[in-house]
Amino acid sequence: MSVEEILNYEFESHGPFWHLCTPGDLSGLLFRETKDFVYGMNLVAHAVAVHKKEVDIYTFVIMSNHFHFVLRGNQEDCISFFNFIFRRLKRYLSLHGRISDLDGFNYKLFKISDLYYMRNVIAYINRNPYVANSSYTPYNYSWGTSSYLFNSLSERIIFTPLSKFTVRQLRSIFFTRNVDFPTTFRFIDGYVVPSSYCKISQTEQYFRSPSHYFHILSRQVESYALIAREIGDWVTYTDDELFSVAVSLSIKDYDIKKISELDKDQKIAVATKLHFNYNATNKQLKRVLRLDEVVLDSLFPMSKRSPGKK
Repeated sequence: MSVEEILNYEFESHGPFWHLCTPGDLSGLLFRETKDFVYGMNLVAHAVAVHKKEVDIYTFVIMSNHFHFVLRGNQEDCISFFNFIFRRLKRYLSLHGRISDLDGFNYKLFKISDLYYMRNVIAYINRNPYVANSSYTPYNYSWGTSSYLFNSLSERIIFTPLSKFTVRQLRSIFFTRNVDFPTTFRFIDGYVVPSSYCKISQTEQYFRSPSHYFHILSRQVESYALIAREIGDWVTYTDDELFSVAVSLSIKDYDIKKISELDKDQKIAVATKLHFNYNATNKQLKRVLRLDEVVLDSLFPMSKRSPGKK
């Protein structure tokens, strides 16, 4: 058997896997301050402790207004996992007078049907912080698993074991009176580190190598666009990423390798695909395709002000 056949067998024999996500455009800012993100991280660990026999987390990220998870388990158990998070988060926000931020907060659950999709979803999730804020990379974002994949340096950090905390401290950390948590839990800066409860090594095993993971993480822009459309997510791309897609479209549609050699009508056709399929703003299209901004504003009048992009 080839390496790919072995990985496919591993994937098919360990499922079912799911992409559970929440719509960030429908809820308010769930996590505004560091203390909110710390609570969110401990909430995820708490949910794992409660569902430890039914659900495994392979990858996840907490953003300011939404979650993404790759979960293994039965569909009803994954929904139960979400409902636990929803109830506890609702209580937390209510205590802080912010219950309205939860309006529209619900889940979408997509079955991960094959290894190719599994890889792309993992990369899509771990890339999310960078997409939202270019000051982050997948390796320096604290609120999820991204900084732990293929990163041996993360294990050299000194973590605090669960045994170092008193019952009172654990009740305060998790906002619960039940303190029956796995002894494997380790803490840093007040929250449980994902490597002590997520399937990090198993997640890594679905890629052929660290470089294979990095290639998917940084290169497969088209795959991210497909996932974003499927889940109804708004994803933005850097100029470099859009330029790479533009070159691919130019070669595919016109057999032209240089953007500068496209005529005006061809550039407009490429711009249309970048606008509708990749959320490219007019300013990005101007920079990438060297098109006149007046022309772009007439073609895409509503795209002058896309969220977070100029």
